[in-house]
Amino acid sequence: MSSAKIAFNEPATLPPPVPGYILSAPPFSIPTSAFYAALDMRVQITIGAIYVATVITLNTYNRSNGNKSWKIGKTKAFFWFVVAHNVFLAVYSGWTFQGLMRAVYRMISSGSEGIAGTVDSLSKMHGEAGHGLGNAIAYNATVSKWISENPSTFSTLLSATGTRGSTDIGRLWNEGLAFYGWIFYVSKFYEVVDTAIIIAKGKRCPTLQTYHHAGAIMCMWSLWIAYNSGIYTIMLSVPIPRALKKGLTIMQIIQFLVGASYAALNFSIAYTLPIQVPSPKSSSTALTYDTEYQTVLCINTSGEMFAIWFNVLYLTPLIVLFVRFFVKSYFQ
Repeated sequence: MSSAKIAFNEPATLPPPVPGYILSAPPFSIPTSAFYAALDMRVQITIGAIYVATVITLNTYNRSNGNKSWKIGKTKAFFWFVVAHNVFLAVYSGWTFQGLMRAVYRMISSGSEGIAGTVDSLSKMHGEAGHGLGNAIAYNATVSKWISENPSTFSTLLSATGTRGSTDIGRLWNEGLAFYGWIFYVSKFYEVVDTAIIIAKGKRCPTLQTYHHAGAIMCMWSLWIAYNSGIYTIMLSVPIPRALKKGLTIMQIIQFLVGASYAALNFSIAYTLPIQVPSPKSSSTALTYDTEYQTVLCINTSGEMFAIWFNVLYLTPLIVLFVRFFVKSYFQ
């Protein structure tokens, strides 16, 4: 998923299913050109660099101006814009949360293989869960092809061009991550408006927020955005008394710990799959298969490995910054 945003020698990301084509298809289409353009690494680096440079410049300006509010920051129009901005993000975050949680529910409930089946569904995002444990489609970088561990159903999960289909159901990508995940990633570009609001009020944009937004642009596309969007829905939907803000900050720190742990676990978790291999008893006219049990890893490609490491490396300093903010805000 995240690996698709980096220029590795791997297959192109599959866009979300067409609306109405399958029961769990998204409510509207994302133009293919926009889908791929937003994933260009140059877009992320350019916007991220411009954002950081702009924040540094305007922080310096506000400090030289005595941190006084800008004229626009004192207007009623600005006040109502901030209200509309927060309402929009609250509604959007809630929509994303419910969409991804429904996708996770469909993905898990469509299988019946217990913990191993759940791990398989979370780590192997393409194919159909209904085909059973071990029948997902995964890209093999060694042979540069999409493969299945179960050749007897291999052809049913691939299109005529040898790629995974956009109408497969029961796996996380088509069930919602491709659609909600991409929009959530793009929303990180819009969320720099938060910083613009702080600057317009004459305040200094803290290092925590600058790092958070710049890093989110680079790597905010994975399953744990369901938790992230849930937290943001709470933050933006209701006024939070100061007494409860401490607990909300703890929840934010926990979400980053969960995200980093979830990402890192992909390096260490392995599970057993029933693999179908050609039987030595096969005849020249009829190929038959025997079932063997083999241990497989969650990670298939170097792009997936890079994306996971990148998220972990981004989240580690972010957690430190949030903990420092927590200590300064509530214990000093």
